[in-house]
Amino acid sequence: MPNEFAQLLLEAIDFVLFILPIAIPIILLYFGIDMFISYKRTKHMNSLEWVLLEISPPAEVKKSPVAMEVFLLALHQTGGESDWYTRYIKGSFRSWFSLELVSIEGAIKYFIRAEKKHIRSIEANLYSQYPGIEISEAKKDYTDGFTYNKEKNNLFCAELELTKPDPYPIKTYVDYRLDSEQEDEYKVDPIAPILEFLNTVKPRNNVWFQIIVRAHKKEDPDLSKVFPSLSEKKDNWTESGREEIKKIREEGFIEVEEGESKKKAGQQTEGQKEMISALERSLSKFAFDVGIRLMAIAPKDDFDKGNIGMLGVWKQYSSVNLNGFKPGLKTDFDWWYQDPFKTKIHKIKKEMLDAYKTRNYFWKDDYKGNPRKYFILNTEELATIYHFLGKVTEAPSISSVDSRKSSPPSNLPI
Repeated sequence: MPNEFAQLLLEAIDFVLFILPIAIPIILLYFGIDMFISYKRTKHMNSLEWVLLEISPPAEVKKSPVAMEVFLLALHQTGGESDWYTRYIKGSFRSWFSLELVSIEGAIKYFIRAEKKHIRSIEANLYSQYPGIEISEAKKDYTDGFTYNKEKNNLFCAELELTKPDPYPIKTYVDYRLDSEQEDEYKVDPIAPILEFLNTVKPRNNVWFQIIVRAHKKEDPDLSKVFPSLSEKKDNWTESGREEIKKIREEGFIEVEEGESKKKAGQQTEGQKEMISALERSLSKFAFDVGIRLMAIAPKDDFDKGNIGMLGVWKQYSSVNLNGFKPGLKTDFDWWYQDPFKTKIHKIKKEMLDAYKTRNYFWKDDYKGNPRKYFILNTEELATIYHFLGKVTEAPSISSVDSRKSSPPSNLPI
């Protein structure tokens, strides 16, 4: 028996010695390619010119979120990574944008951060949808000067996730009937609770909401393919949405007796009909990859713990049958034993503040070293969570302009 074991051990050693000269170059090549792509991508990212636009909506916004949905189509930019050479050798990627709604000591402001090459298109589309809007390049990024120092300040940050699979839409402005004619007193705008919350932020406190978006494209789910760009790509979002519709329909069939035989008949509930209708409407629209961050930051002695309640003002987008938002990655732990010596939390806060300031979501790993999990929203959903408030409720601290003072330039390209 010992001789047999020794023989097996020697054979195993021989196999390892045989495979090492083959395996090591393959491993080194794999990591070398990964480092090369990362280097080229970082180099390309550092070459980009970014502009932060401050948006001052008209004092009276008469348009529904439909106008914002039309504007968002201008951000659906799929270029920049058309082939493997562009993506992997040049390190290029499709553009992303940051839609931001912030409260600086109670003063509410809208911002859009984008590459400089997209600014004219953004301005033209905003002017066309909102006559009287004022758009200006921010003199200073409102995040400048903010760093995390546990002795001087405190912050709370969370990145949102969906409560159900991607294809299920959140409750949108269409569900709130904002796309139809209603008397102002009967309108319910889901963004109103967010604006009212931002309106109550105390002095020396800042609450920032950041929605990072890029055009959703078909992807190849089979990572084992050496040349995925040469194979047929699939849109997992669309395919899984169709599967959910099929599943709901099948659940609505029951067996009924007709004489001596039985057959299946459709008996869908109102809830199932609602889900099918919402899914079909959702899949018919342009979609974006999305990451959402919420940030509250203030000097240590002035930090208002009530600002953590910003997680609750997103509940109005949720429904039992459809989707909703919930906190995912955040700057606290559910149980004390996850960070008993309070050492991890400070690293997490620094990383999440840096991620917010760079507006990077799709190419920046989280503090665990894992790729950030993004989800998919269509233009209707995005317009619901980011638009200008109409005549529904008062939010006097929103930075707005008198529509008579600003109009689109006559020579602005459309």
